[in-house]
Amino acid sequence: MLARAAGSGGPAPPQVRYVLRRNEATAAREKYQLEDKLARLESKLAARNLWAGKHPRSKPEAGLRQLQGWVARHRLDELVELQKESNCLRMECMPAAIEQNLKLAGCYALTTDVTPAKLDAEQVHTSYMALEKVERRLRAAFGATETNPDAITLPDALAGGGRKHRDQTAPARPEPAGNSGGTRHPPASDVVRHSLPPRERQLIS
Repeated sequence: MLARAAGSGGPAPPQVRYVLRRNEATAAREKYQLEDKLARLESKLAARNLWAGKHPRSKPEAGLRQLQGWVARHRLDELVELQKESNCLRMECMPAAIEQNLKLAGCYALTTDVTPAKLDAEQVHTSYMALEKVERRLRAAFGATETNPDAITLPDALAGGGRKHRDQTAPARPEPAGNSGGTRHPPASDVVRHSLPPRERQLIS
């Protein structure tokens, strides 16, 4: 389909561009969480081996299965390997896998069809963060439209002022005399919805 469109002289499809970013705070948090999980696993192994030393008839396979389940639940199965030696269990870390895991910690990618000539990577990220703040304010603001649709306006939503209207109840608008069958004005929520771009409009539909 793309080949026919290009051969027929139609517009070329937009090229998807990936912008790779890393959040250092998230990377530090994930590194701390991984180190904490490994320390807890070592503690569990030590406690289990100590208990097995006091109970020679214990079966190490049962303890191995239990700890393997814990490792899988905490997503460490690709980073460590549990092994049985006699009646004891030991942990073997995979340094290459752990290093790769930490290298990708905090990393994420943004997609856009804007060329680098118009926006560089830093500008794409700044625009994305600004849009994310607007979407978060819209979600908070338009959460009140179910009970009070006339209390929210677009400037309030974009300015983050939707929260102050959430617990307020607007008085009912009286119907004009003799206009029971006439044209009625749409609610403010519909006006706001149709004034937004398609992406933001889907958030409140």
